[in-house]
Amino acid sequence: MRCTRSLMVLLILSVFAVGGCGGSGDTTPIINKSAQTRDVAPSADAATLQSLAQSVNALGIDLLGNDAVNTVVAPYTSALALEEIRIGAAGQTFSDLNGILHLSLPDAMVDSGFNSLDLSIAARLKNASLLGTASSIGSRAWLQDRYGYLLKYFDPLAQNFGLYPVVADFDQRLDFTQQGITDWAQGWTAVPVNAPGSKDTRLAVGEGLFLRASWLDPFDPALTTPGNFEDLAGNIYSMDFLRKQTSLGQTTGDGYTAMELPISGDLRFLLILPDEGRFGAVQGAMTPTKLAQITSAMTPGAVDLWLPKFSISVANDLPVGSGAIKLTADFSGIDGTSDLFVTSSRQYANIKIDESGVQGGAATLLALDDAHPETWTNPGDSGYGVTVYSYLGTTNMSIFSLPSVVVGRPFLFYVRDSVTGVVLLTGRVVNP
Repeated sequence: MRCTRSLMVLLILSVFAVGGCGGSGDTTPIINKSAQTRDVAPSADAATLQSLAQSVNALGIDLLGNDAVNTVVAPYTSALALEEIRIGAAGQTFSDLNGILHLSLPDAMVDSGFNSLDLSIAARLKNASLLGTASSIGSRAWLQDRYGYLLKYFDPLAQNFGLYPVVADFDQRLDFTQQGITDWAQGWTAVPVNAPGSKDTRLAVGEGLFLRASWLDPFDPALTTPGNFEDLAGNIYSMDFLRKQTSLGQTTGDGYTAMELPISGDLRFLLILPDEGRFGAVQGAMTPTKLAQITSAMTPGAVDLWLPKFSISVANDLPVGSGAIKLTADFSGIDGTSDLFVTSSRQYANIKIDESGVQGGAATLLALDDAHPETWTNPGDSGYGVTVYSYLGTTNMSIFSLPSVVVGRPFLFYVRDSVTGVVLLTGRVVNP
């Protein structure tokens, strides 16, 4: 770290006066974790929560895209991870992240709104379980030891996300640090990941979703039946279909049929089945407003449902905008310099549907590197570092004739929180 960077950071922090910028004789100020505690009673109103839910769902639609391949993405945890670096952004980087997150609220309302949303969703996820295993959501961040950060960056992380980063050493213990990130991500989400990071990484952020939710009205395994699924190219595949005759919320629209299956934790599995030949049009027309209109139009009706069993596991990059790349990024709210930039923004997600319920997870991992590591002059001594503490997470994880709906062609799905409307997982199945 160059002398000017260290002194600037220390002046802003106003922690200690120092006499030098390197060497064994330095006085070493240790910056403890934020003095802020999480605000467990944020004052966000219903309009704020609705706006943020729309923002999260718009991000999900962007992440899903219009391709014709099986995929699953986690909009909510993606939004949290991006927001946790947006807090430290400025200039074009800040504007780009605002656009990616589709934020329309005044900036002062965003973090407290996310806090309210997160507390609400996390509380309900505790009640989402499958075969005795509960769902959970959690955050983690890793900071390079001996590097200077602005204390003000940590305050909103603590107050609005309950996030206290842990110290790491990408520079001298890269393999060990990456293994720690992998252990956290896979241990929390049960999703295989490749940890980000290089010797020049100064900050990594992780958001994890572990979803295990039973159908409120489970499928009888004895009724699981082989059937045909026709993909967009007209190829026909044989696969197992879950089947039950029940009453479900359902509606129809321009080129599609939609229905919702309730699952534990006040969650819903929303299925949108485009008419034959209309998949691209229906997918391309989806917006947060359209999604809300579909769910609000649901009325209960009897149905003989045939739903294919499926599982998807993918990894996708998250957009961060051109303002977050090397030489243009401005994350000066994190360390007081314009040296940090995003080098990795990756999400690993999976989902499985069977007779018992929905199993899924997502690990979203971001990494910020130093564009000028050669100016960091004290990587091996005690430096001007940050002492931070482990964060434990939000939580520690007779047949009769009925109208028949056979989901035997490509469809869209959404696992959503029924109270806020926030989509936790969304994806498409176009072939088995």
